[in-house]
Amino acid sequence: MSITLSDMRGILNNRIGDVVVSGTTTSAGNAAGTTVLDTALAKYPDDYFGEKQTSFWILYLTATSQAKAVESFTSPEGILKVCSAFTSQVAISTAYELHRYDPAVKKIVLNQALRDVYPYFYKRLYDTTLWGQNNYGQDPDEFNKFIYTVPSTFEEFPIQIWLLESYIGTHTGDDAAAVLTDSDADWPVNGLIGFTVYNKTDESSGTITANTATTITATLSDDGEWDEDDEYIVQKPNKKPVRFYTYTIIDPANIGSFKFYADINERYLIVLVGRAQLTQFTNDASTTELTNDQAEVVCLKAASNFYRAFSTLINAQDSSRADSLASRFEDDFKEEVKTKRMPSVCRAMRVDFSWLE
Repeated sequence: MSITLSDMRGILNNRIGDVVVSGTTTSAGNAAGTTVLDTALAKYPDDYFGEKQTSFWILYLTATSQAKAVESFTSPEGILKVCSAFTSQVAISTAYELHRYDPAVKKIVLNQALRDVYPYFYKRLYDTTLWGQNNYGQDPDEFNKFIYTVPSTFEEFPIQIWLLESYIGTHTGDDAAAVLTDSDADWPVNGLIGFTVYNKTDESSGTITANTATTITATLSDDGEWDEDDEYIVQKPNKKPVRFYTYTIIDPANIGSFKFYADINERYLIVLVGRAQLTQFTNDASTTELTNDQAEVVCLKAASNFYRAFSTLINAQDSSRADSLASRFEDDFKEEVKTKRMPSVCRAMRVDFSWLE
């Protein structure tokens, strides 16, 4: 589930009443990069998009995300002249949009909304990059490590921790091998396809594309290879995940990074489940973790942000109207989010009787 900035901006346009005119150039503009030509605009009168309007129209080139204020418009030739030049001549068949309000401002208020709506709407986090460290290392040099560091992708401590029983062992093949070999293994043939195999020695990993009873094929991250005695871990496909509760959070204020204390055998992959703020938009093609229906709700918050910001830039009479619109959209958001928010993710409550001991 995801939606692009371009699509989400379209939803916001509907909320704030910005009827965007879209088109494609029918001829190249001038060499200076100050004109855009589209004869399909002939239906609009002279200076319909020019500075004689109450505010500038914004000409936006979707491929390069460049935006310029329109100085004048000549019909029926369909010539749009901008106040400052684009970085190069605007070629024929270039897609563009004409906005009443700057797309850059829309991106700002949308990104602000993505922050504001947390935790009603959030990015789901699922991480399996940690594994048990009790009896860690190879015999006879095994030792125990009880402190785990939560990956930096988590902005708050994980909400749930699960354990996955796994296959462990060492690579018995040659050094610099692309395929993991364990002559002592007895894996279900092709039963591991789609699972992730981790090289515990160099911390690379890869998705399994094929396996025999004693070999695993996977392209490891960071150009990783298998060397003799490299340790591996991969989830057993026929084992049920087990919810894990017996851990102690260290440094809950996250001074540096989240850490927790736990006694977990090396035969288990550790699953961390949590949430984080939605991904911010960077360009038109970038995405955030929302469905279209959820984006409709978040855009109510974005519209509120838009009018709240707009109210500071206009006269007192219009400012009052903008504030009123901001409040209306905020109220609409609060009402809609009651039923359309993402499901709550919370820790199961447990009674700690350790103080009785």
